[in-house]
Amino acid sequence: MVWFLGFLPVMIATLRSEIRLTDVVRSLLFNRGYTAKLESELTRYFGVQNSLLTHSGRTGLYFLLKALPHRKVYLPAYNCWAVTEAATRAGKEIEYVDIRLEDFNMDVAKLRSSLAADSIIVATHQFGIPCDIDGILELARERDCIVLEDNAPAIGSEVAGRKTGSFGTASIVSFDHSKAIVSGKGGAILFTDDVLYQRVKKLHDETVAMPGPFQSLRYMLVALAYSYATHKWVYRTTYALFRRIRGCSKSEPAYDLTGQNPSYLLGCDEMRAKVAYLGMKRLAGTLSRREKIVDFYREITSGNERIIAPVIPDGCKAALLKFPIRLDGFDRDFFYARCLAKGVDIGFLFPFHYQGADDDCPNARAAASQAMSLPVHGALGRGDLDRIKNALADEKSYLAASPVK
Repeated sequence: MVWFLGFLPVMIATLRSEIRLTDVVRSLLFNRGYTAKLESELTRYFGVQNSLLTHSGRTGLYFLLKALPHRKVYLPAYNCWAVTEAATRAGKEIEYVDIRLEDFNMDVAKLRSSLAADSIIVATHQFGIPCDIDGILELARERDCIVLEDNAPAIGSEVAGRKTGSFGTASIVSFDHSKAIVSGKGGAILFTDDVLYQRVKKLHDETVAMPGPFQSLRYMLVALAYSYATHKWVYRTTYALFRRIRGCSKSEPAYDLTGQNPSYLLGCDEMRAKVAYLGMKRLAGTLSRREKIVDFYREITSGNERIIAPVIPDGCKAALLKFPIRLDGFDRDFFYARCLAKGVDIGFLFPFHYQGADDDCPNARAAASQAMSLPVHGALGRGDLDRIKNALADEKSYLAASPVK
């Protein structure tokens, strides 16, 4: 087999969609009523009062922020670009809070020192690692603030046996191509407050239009095509195409605040709702496979002094979207190239955090320069994991970082 791999080597993608062709086909027929079914299932699973399907997680956050009168919103300084875009589009004044390098989540002590009364706190469970939601809620009560959970990367995570996404006044989840539930595009808002639910639903329903069937099908087919394009037997070829078209995965985000941005103008239709509903029925199995992969990574990184693995807080269960690591003192680009040569695409995480003074958020800045991710998707087999293990264990994959000038 070794000689064959020399001609057609496998390559492991950092992300692979969990969407299935059979679900897409099934969504084309008998899909009436699946919006209500999915909203009911989400409400039951998370133990909240109401759920509202949206075009994406980003859309859900936008409508939440738009419906709330508070002027300021506090965000983790190390976060997905879509969160900043949604808050900016909603017209909020953004304040960034540094993170804890141990778990990539908002540092509550730093939040306490800067939090103004009557503000919004977006509590992100980064990469599926639960944040200190109890500490954030306590501080919010002291300062008369409202807490919204960004649970987009954390479906299935828990704090003391309770699902993340059920603690704040509202939260968002996402069904984007990398998530545990995939519908191409899609998301939902979860509510623990009925008054806010009615307000957001009214604003949402008055604003959005439903996409046509071909547009909805296109969203699903794009996710499906990505799933096939990242299969290990073809990914070396498609990776080269991706890089040629988009550049390296460290590319900067592009905010789209135009009035024509479809993310804020469309709702979630019945076809995508059915695909997400079918994915949710498999959620326990999806999370179980990912948990085993994470356990494997925790075992192999525990003895690797070059890699800093994340810390899962006591009493928490993390349903990781990715397995984030940090290379402190080593050349990340060199490590990335060495892993690629071994057929493993080690992903880069957020390449930016915010635009501010150098000393405002040093941990966020460090994470932006050190963090990478190991793949967690369910397509990984034992041979794939062994390949990743060998790439991480190879001492020649590490090189001291050049001094910053």
